[in-house]
Order: sequence, then structure tokens, then C-alpha cells
Amino acid sequence: SRNNSTKCRVNWAKRDQDIADRILRASVELLLMPGKPRRITISLIGKRIGVLALLQKHINRMPKSAECLASVTETREGFALRRISWAIEVLHQMGNIHPAMWQIVRLSGCARMVKEVKIEAALKEILM
Repeated sequence: SRNNSTKCRVNWAKRDQDIADRILRASVELLLMPGKPRRITISLIGKRIGVLALLQKHINRMPKSAECLASVTETREGFALRRISWAIEVLHQMGNIHPAMWQIVRLSGCARMVKEVKIEAALKEILM
């Protein structure tokens, strides 16, 4: 059995604010990283700031952190759109000013998502 005098009470409000700030910083860093984009997920952010288990087990005690995570994590569609923008940027840098749809889809890795309404609409708009 544990000695009660050594038990420290956790200041959840302070911890919540600290982790929320770290979540925001990590998400911005991840968005600005060079190279192929990575999807911003709870898991990726949690690992990056070293509190994944805390986010998984005690998110109910940290409302600010939960709100931050909800605002910065990406849906599959949101991530696909970001990868498409990245692919177009890369193709432009390589001198391909008018890339074909297949080139964008291949480089972005969004082939499975091309038939989803938002993705299809975005690609058509880009290629006009």
C-alpha cells in the first residue's frame, strides 16, 4: 500500500492549460514541417509532446486540451485536401505548371479518395 503523505494531488486545470498550449504548438510545427505532409491526429500529437497515454486516459479531465485537439486534428478529407495542395506545390517547383489530374493524385497518394465529393470538387476546381 502507498503512503498517503507522498501522494501528490494533480492540478488538472494547470495541466490542462499546459497541455493545450503544447498541443497548439505541436500542431503548428507539424503543419510547417517540410516534406510530405503527415495527418494531424491525436496519436501523432500525443506522441510528439510525450503525453499520449494521458490524452487517451484522462482527456475527460482536460476540457481545454480536448477542445484544442478537436480543432487541430484532421479529417480524412481535410488531410487529403492538404496533400493535394502539397502535391501541386511540389509539381510546380519541379517546373510542371499545369499538372494532369493523375500526376496530382499519384503524388498526393489520394487515389482512393478521388471519388469523394469534396475531393473530386477540389480537383476539378484546381484543374480548371
